[in-house]
Amino acid sequence: MPSDNGDLTRNQTGKVPPTSPVGDAPTSPRGDVPTSPGGEVPASPSGDVPASPGGEVPASPGSEVPASPGGEVPTSLGGEVPASPGGEVPTSPGGELPTSSAGEVRTRRAVLSPLVLGTAAGAVLVLGGAALLVLSGAIGASGAIAAHAAQGVLPTGLSGTSGASGVSGSSGVSGSSGASGTSGTSGTSGASGVTGATRTRVLKLPPATVANGTAGIEVEFNGAPEATGPTPALHPSVAGTWSVVGDDEKFTPTSTLTPCGSYQLAIAKDTAVGNDQPLGNRVAASFTVACPSVKALQEALARLNYLPYKFESFSGIDLNVPLTTALAAQRAYTPPRGYMRAAYRNVPPLRLGTMDPTTTGALEIWDQDHDIPDGTPPNAALWAKLLAEEAHNVRNPRPYTWVTVTEQTDPEWLEVHENKHVVIKSLTNTGVPGATTQTGVFPIYVRYVSTTMIGTNVDGTKYDDPGIPWVNYFNGGDAVHGYPRASYGFPQSNGCVELPIATAERVYDQLAVGDMVDVED
Repeated sequence: MPSDNGDLTRNQTGKVPPTSPVGDAPTSPRGDVPTSPGGEVPASPSGDVPASPGGEVPASPGSEVPASPGGEVPTSLGGEVPASPGGEVPTSPGGELPTSSAGEVRTRRAVLSPLVLGTAAGAVLVLGGAALLVLSGAIGASGAIAAHAAQGVLPTGLSGTSGASGVSGSSGVSGSSGASGTSGTSGTSGASGVTGATRTRVLKLPPATVANGTAGIEVEFNGAPEATGPTPALHPSVAGTWSVVGDDEKFTPTSTLTPCGSYQLAIAKDTAVGNDQPLGNRVAASFTVACPSVKALQEALARLNYLPYKFESFSGIDLNVPLTTALAAQRAYTPPRGYMRAAYRNVPPLRLGTMDPTTTGALEIWDQDHDIPDGTPPNAALWAKLLAEEAHNVRNPRPYTWVTVTEQTDPEWLEVHENKHVVIKSLTNTGVPGATTQTGVFPIYVRYVSTTMIGTNVDGTKYDDPGIPWVNYFNGGDAVHGYPRASYGFPQSNGCVELPIATAERVYDQLAVGDMVDVED
């Protein structure tokens, strides 16, 4: 459409693909934290970490934490976890606790023996079978180990201790790795146990055929698309806006996607949702837009005076009002409830919702007025122009013209109608018995100023008549044309509708391809 140029898109710059937290420890080539040769923490047949007969997880020989007779982990007199020689609770090399990408201390579920730990912040860690680990902000490398324990994977050589004190070594995690349980700093590699962001995915694309061009299209992702990220692109471009609705990118056209049109959709490879990694690859799809119904076509042609009918609402609402392109498109896809009322008397009949001869003729005239080849079915070019003309109220400047022929009457008549007026009335000849002119409504499909007619008479003789003037073919070999006869008004032809030559010229000047010939008996 002339006004429909260019997608309205958001700013597509400034997009930084999500990364893992700064300061992550090195990982294996696949991005996992190194594990034991089998990839898992060795477990008992039941899947738990091996425990001693008393239910505790055995530690390596150099890493046992002596317990008091009551089974508690020894703490300082004030109840704090013993600190490193510098007096601080051991942390990762950067001085921070291992955290998630959102900055919180990670909490996980682990399979551990019952244990109670006192921490520097006074928090209590209660583990019973498979209990939730609650980590204080003061726990050092053991936080990273807990994150790995939740996943059932522990780096080889990684200690379960909290700094030099080896407190978390008694948690039972380090025992399964066979590590010494004394290396506080090695616990920092647990930060890489937080798995990297998943990749953005497209879950749903527009259907192969979009039923209603005014409704637009949607693309569904596995999360809410970034507001500042690139928007999908349509080709050919259409005026409209992209917006984020939940997990969808929705395109709303200013008026409509062109009816009967074909489109290509492209989604940029750096499109991302939330903290996920970008798509990585460009996603492309194609779709078509459904053509409006025949009823919608008839209503549009009637509004533009190409059909001799007015569309009336069942409720009495005036539907013959000025339209914008958007409103015209909405009515094309969702026609209002109503009926066609003849604008004049004796007009050719119309079957609503059917591509009948009257509709076909009106469309042929519209095609000629817009340099579209005759016989072209409704397509994108036709609907783009039709909607634009409805919006600008560009109506057929000529009167609606058709011909009526009365057959088997005495006498036989031909009349040329323009709107509500009969502009030409003449005696005519129709076909003789055995070659009667077929009754019905037919659009004129070809015209000649002069042509040669060849055929067979009812008696079997052949005819070859050159120079037949002012010819309008409407049904196979039947035509309205001039032919010299001694008189007119009764059947004499081989099926054609004959006129005096002078009258035939006047009629020819009034008609066009697509005008209707209604033969009645």
